[in-house]
Amino acid sequence: MQIQIIRAKSGGIVQYRNVFHAGWCILRGYGLRGAYQGLSASIMRNVPANGFYFGIDLILIVIIVMRHFVK
Repeated sequence: MQIQIIRAKSGGIVQYRNVFHAGWCILRGYGLRGAYQGLSASIMRNVPANGFYFGIDLILIVIIVMRHFVK
């Protein structure tokens, strides 16, 4: 949808009216499989990143709690 905003500003063709129309067109054109296209690549990218983020977050929370609340 974001690329359509750029296309519209430059005078290009707008393919979808809104998010729901985009979803409907994808389901109609590619089926349910088309809705999940690229999901495995997104999972492979997000799982390590989220693990790193939440791992650091947990370590920092433990350090803060141990320093300020445990005596």
